[in-house]
Amino acid sequence: MRRIRRMLFLIIALLIILIGYNIRNYSEESKKENNQEEKKKEQVSSSWVNINEYKSLQEAINDAKSKGKSLYLNERTTSISSDVVIPSNVKVFGGTIKFLNQSSIILQGNKPSIYNVTIESQVYGIGERGIIELVNTNAASLKNIKILGDNDATAILCKTRANNTYIKNMDISGKIAWGLLFNDGESEQGKGYRTVQGINYSGGRLGSGLYIHNFKFGNVDSTRKGDGIEINAPDYGFDDVVIKNALIRRANRTNDFSSNGIGLGFANCTNVKLKDLRVYNTGHDAIHFEKGRNHLIKNFYVKNSYRTIGVSHTENSVFQKGLSFDSNIWIASYNHVSQKPMENVIFKDITFDGAKEYGILLSNAKNISFTKITLKDYNGSPTTPIIQFYDAGKGSVFNSKLTEIKIIKANGRVMSAPIIGILSGSTNNCLSNIVFKGYDINSISVDKSLNQLKNLNDDK
Repeated sequence: MRRIRRMLFLIIALLIILIGYNIRNYSEESKKENNQEEKKKEQVSSSWVNINEYKSLQEAINDAKSKGKSLYLNERTTSISSDVVIPSNVKVFGGTIKFLNQSSIILQGNKPSIYNVTIESQVYGIGERGIIELVNTNAASLKNIKILGDNDATAILCKTRANNTYIKNMDISGKIAWGLLFNDGESEQGKGYRTVQGINYSGGRLGSGLYIHNFKFGNVDSTRKGDGIEINAPDYGFDDVVIKNALIRRANRTNDFSSNGIGLGFANCTNVKLKDLRVYNTGHDAIHFEKGRNHLIKNFYVKNSYRTIGVSHTENSVFQKGLSFDSNIWIASYNHVSQKPMENVIFKDITFDGAKEYGILLSNAKNISFTKITLKDYNGSPTTPIIQFYDAGKGSVFNSKLTEIKIIKANGRVMSAPIIGILSGSTNNCLSNIVFKGYDINSISVDKSLNQLKNLNDDK
């Protein structure tokens, strides 16, 4: 027994020594980590000023500018009752900015930045002001921003000039009328529209370069009227837009004659690249292009929109890999005969499922290609062809192709019009590898002496 007690005593003593060593070692390691963390904080804090040290947001921004530092909002709410300007090379981050009246956060100059910020704009009657306005900026950056509110404002507005704007992780989830609007249309809006801070920008371009990654807009319960993303540059044009992963939840239209209610719209733009789009509940076009060229739209999903694609007077562009459900119209391309026709546009690998009014309507166009297109459950006008190329009165279609097209009849649907109508005046078009399921394969109206038909199939 003595030997056993002696052994137990030795084991306990060894355990006490080991525990004491580990505690001292852990304590020393903790001290080292704490010291490193404190040093890191000192290094970081030396690069920014803290909002707690100032009476107002603008005072803090001005001091950060004078010291060449960033402004930390200290993860708290800062209220503003007048416009706030973030000037060149100033970064504002880490907190909430709350509007008390009709104010804007203005980014101005070279490399202004705002990130990791929530903006609460609950003030009514803001109208055409921007919650965030870009005023003559270069390389402005907006990252990890959430905008809340219920008003007729535009979340991000530029009507002056903005070059190389970078937006990442933008969530406009409040009931805001417009998501992002770049607009040089003084010819449309009236004289003085582009005059900001006493400077008239109407004589020049909006700029070029807009890069957006992860963009959310819209509240499904909103009744506000506006667009998700719109680059409207009718006067001078806008170049180089890249948008990846955009979600538009709703965009309402004022009435049947208004041009708003667009998911993503581009007027007079060049080099627009859109990828991975999800667009729901738009009162007008889910995807809209007019008077531009050199675009690529790839991987899009559209549901419950008035028109899936509205495109006119556009050149050298591709719409590829898309799904559309329950639109009123699939593709509307009305190109006025008095203007340059739409030319060299490709639609490829797209399924359209469910149409309430019309299918694909095309006028005043040439060298248009529809390839690997599936059309299902058309419940639109029985007196209008599901695919129609117009006649000379609205603008004929020339040198275009319909190939690998599959048209599947909706249950009980009766058409009095041909399924495909190539009207008089539209010539040199080629229809090949067309499959009808449920429709009469001979239900094609076309002048065969002026257009080509081959490999038509009736899939029973």
